[in-house]
Amino acid sequence: MSDQIVSSTLDKASDYLSWEVESVGSPWTLRSRFMKWPIYKPGQVLVKSAFSALNFADGLMLEGKYQVRPELPFVPGHEFSGVVIESSDAGSLPIGSRVVAQVPYGGLGGIVAIDIARCVRVPNSLTLDVAAAALISYTTAYVAVHIKANIQPGQTILVLAAAGALGSAVVQLAKVAGARVIGVVGSIGKRAAAYEAGCNHVLLSSDDWASEVKMIAGADGVQTALDSVGGEATMKSLKLLSWGGTLLIAGFSSGEISSIHVNRLLLKAQSVMGVYWSYETNPTETIDLQTRVLDLVAAGKVRPAIDSIFPAAELESALEKVMKSQSRGKVLVQW
Repeated sequence: MSDQIVSSTLDKASDYLSWEVESVGSPWTLRSRFMKWPIYKPGQVLVKSAFSALNFADGLMLEGKYQVRPELPFVPGHEFSGVVIESSDAGSLPIGSRVVAQVPYGGLGGIVAIDIARCVRVPNSLTLDVAAAALISYTTAYVAVHIKANIQPGQTILVLAAAGALGSAVVQLAKVAGARVIGVVGSIGKRAAAYEAGCNHVLLSSDDWASEVKMIAGADGVQTALDSVGGEATMKSLKLLSWGGTLLIAGFSSGEISSIHVNRLLLKAQSVMGVYWSYETNPTETIDLQTRVLDLVAAGKVRPAIDSIFPAAELESALEKVMKSQSRGKVLVQW
């Protein structure tokens, strides 16, 4: 998909389309509206959005269940790609630069005012849809595979929700690292996507997948398990770990959070780690990771799976697909 470079000569008197959250909870209230041209501060740029990528966290924020709770009304959205149309520092980030960024919220606007420091330049070989699809999922996956678990060649990793945006990213990076990957998916229709991502084996969550993992992995079990589901799946994954194995907690799409008896960790020398990163906590490290991820995608070593692209006006339908775990890869909205 080709990218359109946007000139700085846009009519600033005109309004631009955005989405705004008026109330959170279940149900939440969202509306699309035309907003006045944003004002940017020193150290910021204006980015004309091309694609916004959706995450499960977007729905949690709308439900009032996310750790970040902006004052109402607010523009939702955690990641987007686009083109710089105004810059407070043309020397570091000039007009016409193609960028992608993660933000606490505000990524579902047609034009976004953002700190230059948060922007990651998109390599010339990448289109803006692919860049938007890669940023959060692959940064999280990189933290899981290379920083938390330090996956080594020949190890076996279990990935729950292996056809989703994060799951498929973890599968791809684990395969590049030389691991054997066992994936678990929620439906027969998602099996092909998990195999395409690189899984050696794909099991159904509706079956007795824990017994099947034991048969595949053998008596030693798996060295690493990536759990973004929570609930009963967490406990099953923990019991499948080898001596010294690592359980990576990356989310709770089931809506359930398990309590883990730490004596099990002691007796088998196991670890449970949260997979999380934060620009606010480690800005330099975060931008370095995101740049590294985009370079991997640009080099063709990994390829984000894009499930679907919705027009920006159909955000609510796109969100519903994400929150019902119906996607096979990333769901985008296009501006």
